[in-house]
Amino acid sequence: MISISGSNVCAPLVLELKDYFNDNDDSVNLFPRNNRYAGEIFQATKSYPLYYVNMKMCRDAVLPPGIVTVHLFESNAPPDKPFFPVLAAGTTDGDTLTTNELCEWRKVNLTPHYQIVEGNYYYLGVLQSTLEYGALKIRCEGEAPEHYPNGMFCYGGFATWYTNETVDALFETWGVK
Repeated sequence: MISISGSNVCAPLVLELKDYFNDNDDSVNLFPRNNRYAGEIFQATKSYPLYYVNMKMCRDAVLPPGIVTVHLFESNAPPDKPFFPVLAAGTTDGDTLTTNELCEWRKVNLTPHYQIVEGNYYYLGVLQSTLEYGALKIRCEGEAPEHYPNGMFCYGGFATWYTNETVDALFETWGVK
């Protein structure tokens, strides 16, 4: 609340694009498998409270993915793995995603609004509620040399994680300006 001449006025919250890899969309779709995460490790370029992410995703024409959850984890530098606990989470209805193989940008609000710290590594892990392999697809870039310089595609969960240094998931993080 901002007070101007004795009256209370709510200032609008202005969000801006913070960390991202969104400009080399010409490659592959990869899928989370049977209760495993798939997503991107990234290094924060600045500090900010994270409000939402955009992930480029689509679904299979026959197999519905159900509810899709995006979790934010802390991580070590690639090719190391993310670690628990979950710092923030959000969901979207995966059954409403496009079936077009080029996918769509889907906004996922995260709660709580976690404070990202410049220089730290984080992992945006995507999980589908169904166990149908191939139901959810995450759009990635797999053509060198256009890779995201401070991150890496990572999949797995719990005790077993795998990284793929030739692929990067397309993502955007949005925080307070």
